[in-house]
Amino acid sequence: ASVVPRVLNKVYDAIIKDVNKSAIKKYLVQQALREQPPFLSHFVFRKVRALFGGKLQGIITASAPMRPDVMHFFRIALNIP
Repeated sequence: ASVVPRVLNKVYDAIIKDVNKSAIKKYLVQQALREQPPFLSHFVFRKVRALFGGKLQGIITASAPMRPDVMHFFRIALNIP
């Protein structure tokens, strides 16, 4: 998929806003982003993968640099290189 970073930033901000409403969700997302334990991200980010169709293999961004925190989040959440 190709997308401009602004769209990913908005999706990321909405997800983080929802996650921050619950201490448990926040803790699980933090651990999943640290990949501790490695299988945790598979379960924690199920809904994020489903949001993108569940079979996304990569994302190409253009027109602007992407924030490092957003890039890291989507690399882990979507399990893409």
